[in-house]
Amino acid sequence: MYVGQSESALQLTIEQMQAIERALSRDRLKTYMKAAGFDRSMALALYIWNERVAESLHFPLSTCEVSLRNATSIVISSYYGSEWHNDNTFLSQLPSRYKSDVDNVKSRCNKRGVTLDTSRVVSELSFGFWVNVLGRRYDMTLWRNNIYSAFPNAEQGTSLKMIHTRANAIRGLRNRIAHLEPLLGRDLSLEHTHILEFISWICPQTAQWVNDNSDFQSVIRQRPSKDPRR
Repeated sequence: MYVGQSESALQLTIEQMQAIERALSRDRLKTYMKAAGFDRSMALALYIWNERVAESLHFPLSTCEVSLRNATSIVISSYYGSEWHNDNTFLSQLPSRYKSDVDNVKSRCNKRGVTLDTSRVVSELSFGFWVNVLGRRYDMTLWRNNIYSAFPNAEQGTSLKMIHTRANAIRGLRNRIAHLEPLLGRDLSLEHTHILEFISWICPQTAQWVNDNSDFQSVIRQRPSKDPRR
């Protein structure tokens, strides 16, 4: 018996567990098997927990991403106008991959016959694009006098590098979840705290709203473990 393990996991037969292992692949399950001391039942329980904790992080991560892109877009607009996605001075600063991202958004909108406006561009560009815009190459043009415009509640002395580093770490967690990778071995409680703190730099009320309505804290405590009473 494992603390946090569901009844459905406990009721699996050996044949069922073997079938699941074949479907998911041994390579995919090896991280969970190692963490479970090569107990197949425990490994599958950890796999379920991993999926549930990943799902619980979706709300904080998505809110963080949307808050970042909106705050950053306002700063870009203050320099390059509301149609900054058509401004060659701004576009020329972008690395080729992110300039291509803007071009691809324009192309998709054109093919679908939808109006290309700033809000649509903002919503369709990747998290990576917005993290990139926090990079050092934009320090003099965008951020030298605007860090606290986008992040009004960051502590005094918070540098662009600190904000970029935090945003990039959050993006890394988001991408790991998006690619269905294991989250075992990570300090997810700390990472969750960092996500909320990042949101609070933009809007404390939004960060509190996320914290009040996220089920992360409940799920993280349900990680299966050996019952010490047995």
